[in-house]
Amino acid sequence: MDEKNSVNKAALVLVLSVITGLLGGYLFEPGRYGLNLVIFSIVLTWFYSLLYTISFTPRHKLLFILTAVFLIFAIFWRESASLRIMNITAFIALIVLFQKSSETGIKVKLYAKDFIYTLAKKLSYVIVSPFHLFRVDAIKISITNNAEVNTRALLRGVFISIPIVVVFAVLFGLADVRFSNFIDELFTIDFSIIHYLPPAIVSTFIAVAFLRGKFSQHVGKQHIKEDLGLKVGAIEIATVLISLNILFLMFIFIQLSYFFGSDTLVKVSVGVTYSNYARSGFFELVSVATIAILALWVVDWLVRGTSIRGKSYVRRLSLIMILLLVVIEASAVHRMVLYTKAYGLTELRFYPTVFMIWIATVFAAFVFTILRGKREYFLPSALVTGIVIIIGVNFINPNAYISRYNMQRESTLSLDTQYLTKLGNDAVPAIVENLKMLPQSKQKKIFQMLRMSMSAQKGDWRTFTLSRFHAFEAYYSVFHKSL
Repeated sequence: MDEKNSVNKAALVLVLSVITGLLGGYLFEPGRYGLNLVIFSIVLTWFYSLLYTISFTPRHKLLFILTAVFLIFAIFWRESASLRIMNITAFIALIVLFQKSSETGIKVKLYAKDFIYTLAKKLSYVIVSPFHLFRVDAIKISITNNAEVNTRALLRGVFISIPIVVVFAVLFGLADVRFSNFIDELFTIDFSIIHYLPPAIVSTFIAVAFLRGKFSQHVGKQHIKEDLGLKVGAIEIATVLISLNILFLMFIFIQLSYFFGSDTLVKVSVGVTYSNYARSGFFELVSVATIAILALWVVDWLVRGTSIRGKSYVRRLSLIMILLLVVIEASAVHRMVLYTKAYGLTELRFYPTVFMIWIATVFAAFVFTILRGKREYFLPSALVTGIVIIIGVNFINPNAYISRYNMQRESTLSLDTQYLTKLGNDAVPAIVENLKMLPQSKQKKIFQMLRMSMSAQKGDWRTFTLSRFHAFEAYYSVFHKSL
């Protein structure tokens, strides 16, 4: 690529980024996401294809791209806030895995500090990319002639001054009505534009970072040296693990009768009902499993400098702890099943259960990677299983599953109709489908609450989602029958 083409490409990146930023400001102004995110992604990808040749080699690159497309589509597909957070988290993890795969191939090796470093590098890249567009990509202008140097300076000045001028104009307009009227008459500017500025600026920065064509290149260091000098002997670590294993074993032994006993046994033993007992213990057990697996991860790192025999002892003790944790996790899930049977299913009960399923896969990954001396594959394995589980949760549609489960329970007398209708558009088709299973009084109450909820929704096409479409479709099918 010659110098002139470099200058032209940098200028084209700037123009396309500004267009993308303005589009993003308009699309994301409502503050909610749906069809607007899909449109933005399509436009950004199209602009990228105008600048570069998109390659799907090596083959695993296509898998990453398809997964990213699905996670973006999931925002348009489902409206559950919790599920969207999971999708965004999975997307961030996917970016890191994709970055590392470009360096190491399909067998991604990733340490904790590599993950943090790569993530921070990507974030900083998005922030500094607009400035690098002038200082790095377009620096070749200074080699050509003075006219182009002046053009570059002018463009840079315009780029910097526009947001500053707009901000001060808005402030002056808010401070003085006459000045606001003057600006309105002069430029016909609506000062409500302030609502479009944040999404426009963020969209522009993302576009510049993406369209510069360097977002997927190496971040610099192929690997961050993991040895920080902190090492602990195998004896100290083994002592800690033995103590914890004894504690875990005592806990399991004491709890065994409660795990598989009856309501009467628990009530006599601890003075509470089985359902209350289950509720009081689940989240504590989730915390135990999470902290323990993190501790084992750190433990294996601490003994990296010990003898092979010392490592072998520590890893055997770690395996014992993993097996004990599996039993503890099974008891946690058992408690949640009991709690759900007593009080029904909610998001707060569904997602921790999903988290425990993921923790189980992390246990398996720990055994097959770290305990076999392949520590660098543990984090990628944990991230990949997490992404797969999140994709599966999207297909399950948690809010629809929750509403369906609660409405199909043997006893619907305690059905929380208010919570049911607050599950959002994802749950509406399932609610309508199972409405006839409820007593007439509850049917009428739910329908009235649905009517209020559906009528309160704004029909902005930018935030349109498939979930909203299916919700209105199901609602109107019942509404017309009730007329």
